[in-house]
Amino acid sequence: GIPKSADTLDQIASVKKELKDPERDSAIAWEILWSDPAHQTQFSDVAEMTEEDENVVRMGFVRNTKRGTAFMFNEVGANRFLIGNNLSHIIRAHEVPIPGYTWHFGNKCITIFSCSHYCGNNNEASCILVDNERLRVIIIDTVNNASATD
Repeated sequence: GIPKSADTLDQIASVKKELKDPERDSAIAWEILWSDPAHQTQFSDVAEMTEEDENVVRMGFVRNTKRGTAFMFNEVGANRFLIGNNLSHIIRAHEVPIPGYTWHFGNKCITIFSCSHYCGNNNEASCILVDNERLRVIIIDTVNNASATD
């Protein structure tokens, strides 16, 4: 995901590489790990339900009620991060889409999950190849694989 507590890649790069307790040691690291994209309807519902601070909502973030930690970000938050850092895409993981990948925000953000049948789920696996400024999703045939927890 993207962090609410950092606007630039330099701020992200300044995070220590070894963190004993990321939740306490680095808000930036924790938010990258646990923040999820949310489409506008879900985002608006959470903002209203949690009575989120209007400035935080305008920045494109609300509390992550799905995980109970970090934040959800909408297309506004994603676009602010992409434009502010001269990036074209956000590639993220740590969420299990059934087909192994899911696009968000008009294909500006993608969730990739490379482990099939995770914790007994019926999900596929995928990976991404970045080549010549093109993103290619590669779906991995894992139909005969056992669960990742077996």
